[in-house]
Amino acid sequence: MMDVVHQMIRGGVRVLFLLAVIHKAQDFARFKRTIAGYGVVPAGLEPTIAVLVIVAETIVTLFDQIALGGVLLVLYAALIARNLLRGHDAVDCGCVGVAGRDGLSWWLVGRNLVCAVGALVVPWELPPLRTLPWMEMLTVVGGVAVLAAMYVATDQLMANAMRIRRLREAT
Repeated sequence: MMDVVHQMIRGGVRVLFLLAVIHKAQDFARFKRTIAGYGVVPAGLEPTIAVLVIVAETIVTLFDQIALGGVLLVLYAALIARNLLRGHDAVDCGCVGVAGRDGLSWWLVGRNLVCAVGALVVPWELPPLRTLPWMEMLTVVGGVAVLAAMYVATDQLMANAMRIRRLREAT
């Protein structure tokens, strides 16, 4: 049973990073501006760092390096937290989804840490998905779909909460 749960988490992390790679590569110029907005990379190195991030996320996706995904998520959470603590919340998070486009929040830190814990609890060695009985494979696919839907729903809720907060602050 735990193999099925671990396979669901593995699949969810791989889908998350696949979407992240697509998101960043589709608007590479915006992603470079996002990196610059975090204020941790020396000027002029943004394109190099952007490529390295996309390569690392591609490795997570294509080569099943889920632990690397967990480490990246912790790093992203730390960078978001650093900016929040410095009062720089008007930065695009660079995340896949809509929540981070309106600025940074502690919700984004929490979401990244929850996803990181999920990625880091998956064992290094799992049997290939194709070796599972068909019913368990179907369960894994359905579980990944549910995890993706939960991510999208949570992302939208966070985006709405930030917009509501800004509306309240404006009045």
